[in-house]
Amino acid sequence: MILKEKLYHVVFGSMKLKPKLVLGMSFILIIVMAVFTYFDVVYHQESFLEQSEMMISEITDTVVKSIEYPMLDGEMDEVQAILERLRTLEDLDVVHLCDLEGVIRYSGESSNIGRVTVSEITLGALRTGKLVKGTEIRRIKVPAGEKVLRYAIPIPNEPVCFKCHGSDDKLLGILTVGYLWDPVEKVVISHRNRDVLLFFIAVLVVGFFLTKWLTTSVTKPISLLTNWADEISRGNLDAHFDLRRQIHCWEAEECTKTECPAYGEDKARCWYVDGTLCTGEPMGKFPEKLEECRECNVYKQYAGDEITQLADAFAYMARRQKEYRDELEQMYENNLQSERLASIGEGVAHISHEIKNPLVVIGGFTRQVFRELEPDSKAQKKLEIVINEIQRLEDLLVEISDLTRLSGPQKSFGDINEIVEEVYILMAPEFKKCHIEANSCEQSSLPLLYFDPKQIKQVLINVVKNSIEAMPDGGELVCETELRDNMLQLRIMDTGKGIHPDKLPDIFDSFVTTKPKGTGLGLAISLKIIRDHGGTIEFESEPGKGTTCIISLPLNPEENNETKS
Repeated sequence: MILKEKLYHVVFGSMKLKPKLVLGMSFILIIVMAVFTYFDVVYHQESFLEQSEMMISEITDTVVKSIEYPMLDGEMDEVQAILERLRTLEDLDVVHLCDLEGVIRYSGESSNIGRVTVSEITLGALRTGKLVKGTEIRRIKVPAGEKVLRYAIPIPNEPVCFKCHGSDDKLLGILTVGYLWDPVEKVVISHRNRDVLLFFIAVLVVGFFLTKWLTTSVTKPISLLTNWADEISRGNLDAHFDLRRQIHCWEAEECTKTECPAYGEDKARCWYVDGTLCTGEPMGKFPEKLEECRECNVYKQYAGDEITQLADAFAYMARRQKEYRDELEQMYENNLQSERLASIGEGVAHISHEIKNPLVVIGGFTRQVFRELEPDSKAQKKLEIVINEIQRLEDLLVEISDLTRLSGPQKSFGDINEIVEEVYILMAPEFKKCHIEANSCEQSSLPLLYFDPKQIKQVLINVVKNSIEAMPDGGELVCETELRDNMLQLRIMDTGKGIHPDKLPDIFDSFVTTKPKGTGLGLAISLKIIRDHGGTIEFESEPGKGTTCIISLPLNPEENNETKS
């Protein structure tokens, strides 16, 4: 096995892209030749048909000449006898003479005498007075029909014929000669199918081995490299595709320098690793060390062609980029959060002034009316709901202020499904008003979650409100809860108008909103609440089809086995 692998690397390992492409072009040439050969076969088939038709034309001329002199001599019995003898020829199927009315007067088959011809080709010759030929389907003998090639030849009324037929008519009748065409076509199809089959068998056998080799050497590596580039373009710098067997330089060279940076390295080839000890001393960094590495036997045998080298270089750049990204990611997130909180702080004073003052007046008058109503009356119950919502708005203003002061959640153990049910009950009038079908799919026996019910409820309300506003003409809203990877996940899905991809990255920014009367604080507050719980919140959306909000909250490690009763 080892000898076989070494032989493979000796023969193919150093082969460059150019000879591989030459072989690939050879394969394409075979395909082109196959197409050319196919059309060549078609051409020869057409030639065969033309030759057959020419032969039939010559037979027709023979028929005409054989009855010409008996007709001029008025010996019609002799004409009938000649037609009957001609009918016995293998290739001839129809031969008869008809008058100007289309009535068959003389025929190779005596049973046809006296019948009116129904052949469109014969009738066409009667109408035009010219030679008409072509194929038509005859269903007299075979109900399913059989194809016949007919020649309808006008018989002119020449001066020598005037003594018997007079000079009034230009034509005396039509001589129709017919040949069965189906046997000819069957022979042509049989030869064509045989030639095409043999050729394609040869092409498939040759093409199979060429395709297999070309796929292994060129197509598959390029496809893997393309997929790799796509993954990295999406930000997945951890993606990795092996274009060939992984080589360990310490195994190939039987190296015992365990202190070498390349020793035990599986994600990068040794010439991309900085400070290797191949020469006994550190060799420096890539790419400065590359010229020296090219003299190494490991590089010569396993560097591969241009595609493999490109993939290795690409992997090196991705690895370095990942290192840079990891260093900057935390700094970026911290700065971004600080900027968002600062932006929210600038608007808190204005929002509090614009909302709190009229809210106090509304709340005061509402509570005054509530106290004057009869206890337990329907009006008092409705007014109680109004007072509760006013209180919730007042609490929201406090929460906005707490957001700028980075107030933490007041956590306790609870059931997340109960919060979902409360939100559904609270938003039920809005669902009914907007013709929205609200469903929930809750996983039973979920572990109790250590969270702030009030804050998480506010997050769900914010998300559900956004979904309602995205479905002005009605739709469907589904909330799912499940346990996934030690995280409690909530998925809120709607069938609304969706979010444009250009706006999706900015939805958590403060005061950024697509709603005419929105403040742009709902999702910013939701993001802070979820982050304070150590979770994540993200949105997936497709314009015109809907949006999915995914909220993931961590379970308390010490209490994740305690389930609701």
